[in-house]
Order: sequence, then structure tokens, then C-alpha cells
Amino acid sequence: MLVKGETIQQTVEHVRLFSDERKPVGQLWVTNFRLIFREEEGGSVYNELRMPISQIGGVAKGRSNKTSLRVYCKNLITLHFSFSTAQDAKLIQKALGSSAGTNTVRGRKSVSPLPCKQEFPEHKDGWKIYSPTQEFCRQGVLKEDGSPKGGWRLSTLNRNYKLAPEYPGSSVVPE
Repeated sequence: MLVKGETIQQTVEHVRLFSDERKPVGQLWVTNFRLIFREEEGGSVYNELRMPISQIGGVAKGRSNKTSLRVYCKNLITLHFSFSTAQDAKLIQKALGSSAGTNTVRGRKSVSPLPCKQEFPEHKDGWKIYSPTQEFCRQGVLKEDGSPKGGWRLSTLNRNYKLAPEYPGSSVVPE
């Protein structure tokens, strides 16, 4: 569930998310990469909300009491969480502050983005990370060796991007 380099900074249980009329209860996790709210039902994950730390614009205590937090996201979504105790709210607020560099803007903590820690050791050249042939094989359009399958074949007519500069160098076309 966690990506390479991602570590859990804080976990709090029995958190209520005020997002819709259901007001689900679940676990709230803060990692060095994202905020995760997991709603569980009957021992299995029912729903999960993930917000990258880089998309969090600020964190503020709730207006009415000390057991709630508002997370202001850069995409104009506000997540309102209610905790069992004020200590839980404080732990999450502190974890969000330590997950990224923070500064204070108008009394709210402003969270800045994290550097990407994902590594691709087998590819030193970033342009070689994506392979169209492997992707079409993964989608089941081509056989694993890249040969035609089910009436489709790989076309490399545009490999130099001269035929159509706005289209990819290789694509799948009918046989």
C-alpha cells in the first residue's frame, strides 16, 4: 500500500470525516508523502481517501473545539476531521507539520511539497522508463513478446514524430 520511501508518521483511530451526510468513521494516517483516511466496515476497507502532502495548503484547528482539524487543500477541498481526543488532533497536526517543511500563514500551518524519492535504478535515462510495447502487452492488446494479437499490431510509422508530431512514436493499429 505504501510507495517506496514512504513511511508512516502517525496513525489515529476512530476519526470522523465530515464530508457528506454519512460522516464516516475510520483511521487517519499521515505519511511522509500523503494523508490517508481509511473507512473500514466489517473488518475490511470500505473506502479510502488519499491526499498527497504536496496538495495540502494549510492545517487549522476546528473553530468550535480542540478535537477537530481542518485540512485546506490546494484543489479547494477542505477536509474536516473530528477526533476522540484533543491529543489525537494535536498528534495529526504535528505529524502534518513534520511531514514537510512548514511555515505559518495567517495562523495556519502551510505545508510545502516533498521531493520525489522514487528511484528507477534499472534506467539511468528517464526517457527509457516507459516502453509502449510493454504497456500494450500489459493491456492485453499485444502478446508478451510484442507480436500481434486479436487483430491488432504495433505500428512504428511515427517513430521519428515526422508523420504526426502530436502523436506517440508507436501505437497499436488494426491488422
